[in-house]
Formats: sequence, structure tokens, C-alpha cells
Amino acid sequence: MEDSTLEQRGNIPEFVEDYQKEYEKIVALSEELGDEQILTDYINQKHQEALEEDKRFENIKEAVYDCFEGIVIDDKDEIIDLLESPGTPPWIMNNTTDELRDDYDVALKAVEIDGFNLKYLPDRLKDDDTIVQIAIENDEEFIEFASERLKKLYGYDK
Repeated sequence: MEDSTLEQRGNIPEFVEDYQKEYEKIVALSEELGDEQILTDYINQKHQEALEEDKRFENIKEAVYDCFEGIVIDDKDEIIDLLESPGTPPWIMNNTTDELRDDYDVALKAVEIDGFNLKYLPDRLKDDDTIVQIAIENDEEFIEFASERLKKLYGYDK
């Protein structure tokens, strides 16, 4: 069997190796005892653990988002750093000043990171070909936030 990219790089996290070893033991035990239910139960247990981990992650994410509530960002470098940071809420542009939302460089970075940010830009930037093109490259549905001129140009008729 060919090594995965992670194995080739030698960057397999230890917990992944532990899970793989545990899984191999369960498979061997299941085969030895001729009881497929052991493997099924193990897979179901790991699935449940993953769902619980997802819930914990969502709670952490909500707490991070709550930290931004009521904050207004008025520094260009700070908003660009936030836009580039993983885990920053997609609506962060709503927490900036009108001046920053109207800044071409900030707007361009915002839609590069998440096309949804087009929603928070002023009308003149919602009519900018480059900004809108980048926003809809992320997801075509973001055309709904563009100017009427560009909606027509892209055939948006909702």
C-alpha cells in the first residue's frame, strides 16, 4: 500500500497513529472471535465521540464569535489580520467602520477570504467588477449582494 502524503512527510499526528493501532486491534479481535458486531460497535462508538467533539467545537466557536459582539474595528492592519485568521466570523466586516468597509484593499481581502463579505460593502464596491468576480468565485450565490448592473451581467434574476 502506498504511503499517504502525511506519511511521506513524516507528519502523522500521534493521536492518528494511536487510533489506527486501536482500530487494527479491534479488527483483529473481531476476526479472531468471528464477531462483526465488535467492529460495528467500535465504529458506532467512535462516530458518537466525533459528534460530541463537534458539539464541543461549536460551543468554542460560538464563544469566540461572542467575543466580537459589540466591537468596532477601526484599524486597517487589524481587520486584515483578523480576516486572514482562521476562525474569524464571516460577518467580521460588519464590525468595521464605514471607512474601512469602503477601503478597496480591505474589501478585496475580505471577499478573497469569504465572498459573503460582499454583503457588508458599500454600493460602489458592490458594483466593482473585480471585487464581485472574486466574491462569486468563492460561491456563485454571493452574486445576490452585487449591484443590479452586475447581477444582470452575470444573469442573476431572483
